[in-house]
Amino acid sequence: MAKPSVAAGNITNRSPWSVSVRARPDLDRSFSAGRRPDAARYCADLCAAGHRAQLTQLETAFQLRVRRKGMAPQFITFDTPDQAEQARLHIEANLSVSIVRDYASAARWTLRDLMQRYLVEVVPGHKGADVETNRLQRLMRDEPFVDKKLAALATVDLQDFIADRLADVAPATVDRDLDLISQVLRYADDVWKIAPVESPFKGLRRPRYFNERDRRLSVDEERRLLAAARADENPYVEPAIVLALETAMRRSELLSLTVADIDVERRAACLRTTKNGRPRRVPLTTRALQVIAELVAAADPADGRLLRHGNRQLHHHDTSGLPVFVPGEWLGLQRDPRGWDARGQLSEAIQFLT
Repeated sequence: MAKPSVAAGNITNRSPWSVSVRARPDLDRSFSAGRRPDAARYCADLCAAGHRAQLTQLETAFQLRVRRKGMAPQFITFDTPDQAEQARLHIEANLSVSIVRDYASAARWTLRDLMQRYLVEVVPGHKGADVETNRLQRLMRDEPFVDKKLAALATVDLQDFIADRLADVAPATVDRDLDLISQVLRYADDVWKIAPVESPFKGLRRPRYFNERDRRLSVDEERRLLAAARADENPYVEPAIVLALETAMRRSELLSLTVADIDVERRAACLRTTKNGRPRRVPLTTRALQVIAELVAAADPADGRLLRHGNRQLHHHDTSGLPVFVPGEWLGLQRDPRGWDARGQLSEAIQFLT
């Protein structure tokens, strides 16, 4: 089968025509690109009246016309001829390997349009749909750059967003916002075939941060933490902490454990629903098996859940795969352990929601 013929269009100057009169700015006039005859007539009339008029075409808008057999032509406008030429080469390279993008649609769609479509069509199928929904809604509510057309969305818009957002939140939060924006643009490009000629993420300088956790609990800190947990009104707080220490499971993984997920012979727990969507097995230490045995004995046969929500829900971050680590968000540990109050920190750091 023959490959469809490819024809990259030409670049034309679609800037306005300007008639200027020396020392008479009140006579200056501009005409759209398609009204050159009118501009020429006006300039001739001024010259006939004795004025020194000059007709020039500005260089503020350059239109690239992309043609391909069997498809409607695309018209894309750029601020400079260099931008138009770079876009032409990029589109030609894509067309040569049959990659088709409606780059003209970037002048019709705003980032908000894409976010709203993504929110309706894509987000509901994600495991973290609630988090993504809240993040997208905040961006659409608070950030003015989302109303720009894709063709006008530039790296500087995202760079300004980073600078403004860093004044209010941590760099990691800004980076997650950027990840979601990139995800929306990438999906629009891959699936909907809607994309700007150049990604606004090209050349973007993301915020730098280091949030690696290497804070280890001392034996005394763990003892005091568990003592405070035993005093909590929810009896599942202590076993949840022990299991997190021994297995490094995430909060959602811990709360989803049932009797059927425990393989005592293989000393493992089967996690059927994980963050990446794939099931996995987690080895169980002797201490973890002892705690699980007690939870199994007390489990409700109706659903077999090992950990139950009280009137609060455990607020916990994953332990980065290291069972001996406990995250600061969970424990609320101060950098100086001498000032650490187990009971006070526990009441602030461990929260149970209905």
